[in-house]
Amino acid sequence: MRRYLLILALGAATAASVAAVAIAAKPTVVRAGNLVIKLNGGVSPKRLPKHRLAPITLSVAGSIATTDGSQPPAARTVTIDFDKHGTISAKGLATCKAGKLEARTTAAA
Repeated sequence: MRRYLLILALGAATAASVAAVAIAAKPTVVRAGNLVIKLNGGVSPKRLPKHRLAPITLSVAGSIATTDGSQPPAARTVTIDFDKHGTISAKGLATCKAGKLEARTTAAA
């Protein structure tokens, strides 16, 4: 069981690092033991200015499966690393005040 968790951790770490630089035209496939992770993604535009920030679109898609068709183990965490100058903008997304979310279940929120 410990070996399986090590393989899962290795696969997750590899998947996270590949997702961070996912700019390939065809999917990247990572195999770790029985686990198969397929990732595909891209960044646009391809050329960015050198001395100022510019908005980009990052798209990442993937799937996790096993070679024998069994249920893959549940992912506990997903980590996405980006450059120190990278930011995430939530502009345009719906927001709620904290008072409307406190003491509510996830479904009710």
